[in-house]
Amino acid sequence: QALLAERFPRVSAALEKTGTPLGAVATPWFLCIYVNQLPWECALRVWDVLLFERTRAVLFQTALALVDLNLQRILASAVEDRLMETMVTLAPGAFDGSGLLAVATSGFADITWERLLHDYPVPD
Repeated sequence: QALLAERFPRVSAALEKTGTPLGAVATPWFLCIYVNQLPWECALRVWDVLLFERTRAVLFQTALALVDLNLQRILASAVEDRLMETMVTLAPGAFDGSGLLAVATSGFADITWERLLHDYPVPD
């Protein structure tokens, strides 16, 4: 939630305002490492980067890229009280695996695993 608020404060505020829990949307993405969430080609691209670079940061970069690529749609749906529906369909609606990973790895290159562990420590 804090990472989303840092990068996309308007989306974070819309989630809070509408009572849409980010965990309900993003947990399935992370639990199955995007398999059964993204179209197969996109999921394989995420896995390629995950295995090649040997860092879990790409999972967070991909989540941020999904929000980034659908930012206007997300904000518009918040006004129409359809935010949960829109957020749940972000991953299945991603059909350009190359574009998604280009935004994820280039647009959010500063999101490293080390930074995530430092800035967002896991509570004991």
